[in-house]
Amino acid sequence: MQTLLQNKNLAFQITSTPLGEKLTLKSRYGINGKDAIAYGDKPLISCNIYKENETYDVAYLLIDFAQSNIDYHPETDGIMPNFFTSPNGQYFVDLLVYHPRKERCVQIPLFDRNNITLPKPAKPFLGDFIGCTKQYSIFFDVDLWSDSKPDQIKSIEYHQTQIKKERINKISKPRDNRIYIDQESNEIHLLGKDKRQWLHRQINELSKIIHSRSIDMDKYYPSQVLKLSLVNDSYLLDYHYAKSAFYIITISSEGNIDAKLLIDIGKQIFFTDKPQHITNDTSITSFTTESGNGWLTIRNGILLEAYYQKTPGTITDLLTNESHHFSSEPLANLAINQIKIINDNSYFVVLYPITEEKNKDLLVLLRHLNHNQ
Repeated sequence: MQTLLQNKNLAFQITSTPLGEKLTLKSRYGINGKDAIAYGDKPLISCNIYKENETYDVAYLLIDFAQSNIDYHPETDGIMPNFFTSPNGQYFVDLLVYHPRKERCVQIPLFDRNNITLPKPAKPFLGDFIGCTKQYSIFFDVDLWSDSKPDQIKSIEYHQTQIKKERINKISKPRDNRIYIDQESNEIHLLGKDKRQWLHRQINELSKIIHSRSIDMDKYYPSQVLKLSLVNDSYLLDYHYAKSAFYIITISSEGNIDAKLLIDIGKQIFFTDKPQHITNDTSITSFTTESGNGWLTIRNGILLEAYYQKTPGTITDLLTNESHHFSSEPLANLAINQIKIINDNSYFVVLYPITEEKNKDLLVLLRHLNHNQ
């Protein structure tokens, strides 16, 4: 294990595995991964790194697999960082800052803050960063605790390298939409349940509806959107709760529907996470079952990869049935913390072993797609 000189309580090791390059990160007193993003061609992870007195430091770890090195960057301006980028590729972070009575946050550059004055703290927006259009960074929020509160979209506009203005707009019903940003056309698409039908809408960054169509899809309840288009085929991921099979629903531009079995993983599926889009056609979706986590890589409705934790600490390739021990703890279940895209050829998965005591390990898998798939 190599020691991170900036923090004596951290050590790491990078090894090659049949699944890809693997980073094992160990902390003496405990570590929690919070958010992750591709910083150029390298994984960047935010962590709470615990100390002997039960307090913790917030830090960013920039992982260079090629050089077997990690750069350690402490965060001193706030906690609970969430990363986002601007349309021109600048990196920002949303931080929770101290306020005596209310939760407040600031949005500032990720690095190089020497000439930056911290903005006035504002009320946090609870939604997730979805991606960028030509002018805006887009965040999207669905209130899971309400049956009536409309979905909201936050759009951040920039002037040169500075945040100029943010706008928060409500989206007209139906609520509980799935959102998709077309990376080529910069279109924003929504899919929501509207009584017995589904409503597919294209909106602009300020939530104004541009196009809308109803889809008669009463037999299905898709969990995630893989691709939405009004002029090409759309692809949705569906699974039947209490069953073990995933399905791909294809919707043509004319509204015709076709559903096909994608894969049966043999275990009850509990839920899926929002897809990470490699390109317009290819995405990665993680899922959770009673036994553990896994992920699917899908291109235009075709399954490219299927990895799943069939037994504790072991990741199985469901397409070849090959299994690989991956946990740093013997017989410990692995939980997926993050899956993030680096480019159209590679992605990384952040995992941690589930233990009864405070987690002291973090694992990162760097994986490359096979272009012949």
